[in-house]
Amino acid sequence: MAETLQELQDTYETLSDQIDLLSAACHTQEQRDALTASYLLAQHNYLGARNKIFKENDAELERLTQELRKANKDIKRLVEQLGNISKVIDGITMAVNIGSSIASKLIPA
Repeated sequence: MAETLQELQDTYETLSDQIDLLSAACHTQEQRDALTASYLLAQHNYLGARNKIFKENDAELERLTQELRKANKDIKRLVEQLGNISKVIDGITMAVNIGSSIASKLIPA
C-alpha cells in the first residue's frame, strides 16, 4: 500500500522540515523532549516501513492510513498557526502514535 508508506513519509518529512521552528517555539525542556521523541519515532516508523511488506486489503491498515492522513493535515495546519505549541506537540504525538500502530502491522520483507 503505497499510500500508507507515503503518509508515514509525510509525517517524517513534515517534522524534518519544521523541527527547528518547532523546537524554537517550545517553552520548556519537557516540550522539546516530547518533540524530539516524536520526531525520532516518526523517523523510525518511516525508515523501518520502507523494507517491510504491507498486507493488501487489510481493513485495519486502511483505517489507520486514513487516520494518519487526517492527522498529517492537522499537523500542517497547526504548524502554520503555531499559536499553542502544546497543541502542536499533541497533534504530532497523535500522528506518530498512529504511524507506530501502522508500523507494528507490517511484515518483515
